Amino acid sequence: MAGPQCKISWGLDVRGYCTRHVRQGLPRCTGTTTEGEPCKNTDLYDDGRCEHHPIVPCSGTVPRTGLPCKKRPKKGSAYCCAAHDQKKPFISPNEFVPEDVDLRRRYEGSVVQLYHRRDPYNGTILATRANLELDHILEKQCYSHIVVLAKLGKEDQDQIVSTLRDEVVNNEKHNLCLTHKDTNQLKGAGVFGFLDDRTTGHLLDNRGIPLKSFTTYLIEASSARARDGTARLSRTTTGRICAEMRKSAVHTRNWFDAQGETPSFQRVAEQVQDLIVEMGLNTSTLAS
Repeated sequence: MAGPQCKISWGLDVRGYCTRHVRQGLPRCTGTTTEGEPCKNTDLYDDGRCEHHPIVPCSGTVPRTGLPCKKRPKKGSAYCCAAHDQKKPFISPNEFVPEDVDLRRRYEGSVVQLYHRRDPYNGTILATRANLELDHILEKQCYSHIVVLAKLGKEDQDQIVSTLRDEVVNNEKHNLCLTHKDTNQLKGAGVFGFLDDRTTGHLLDNRGIPLKSFTTYLIEASSARARDGTARLSRTTTGRICAEMRKSAVHTRNWFDAQGETPSFQRVAEQVQDLIVEMGLNTSTLAS
């Protein structure tokens, strides 16, 4: 049942709606929710549907469940993400996690001391242990991404993954920190969005320039999760995230350069450098 008529008569838009009720006059998604109710979303695509109810959904399946994916495919693609396209090569980020090692238990004390008991992204004092997570500064998914793009043979790829896992990815002095759970999850979502668009060819324009910055991916991930009550990432925090990621990425590149002229190592080092440039981590304006 409709409520009483709104009495505001000033500041109306061209359709006659006030700022409080402006969305009521917009077309709504023609899809239905999982409960069978009409969708009320007004952020629509060309097919008259919202992000969650496309007429033609992703052609892939959800990896863990095997169920059909219902998300909207990317423009010009049959899939919503690279992970659902089985033709694309993939290395699980979990390949870079050492077996039978509790990384947090082993390294928590040293990384807390390294950053003087502060969250390197938020700058806040590390207080409640339960709300903190051990983070890989240059994320494991970044290492998966660069090794895939290096296009190595299986033997070289296995060697690189093993070497990265043992020497670089889990190095407490260069790639681990303790941060708040929300920050860690938002950072991971932003990195995923950037890497996925880079994998599917949706990152660059026809001149080879990124359509949006890595910082934008972080902010968009933050805005999306804010609807669930997750705290947003501030501009200062995204700047610090980029600065710390740059340090870790440069360390990774330099580590590979120091290994000599092994072709497989050089190819990975080149991919690291390309990632640094396209993520904008090479800019001198990053927060310190």
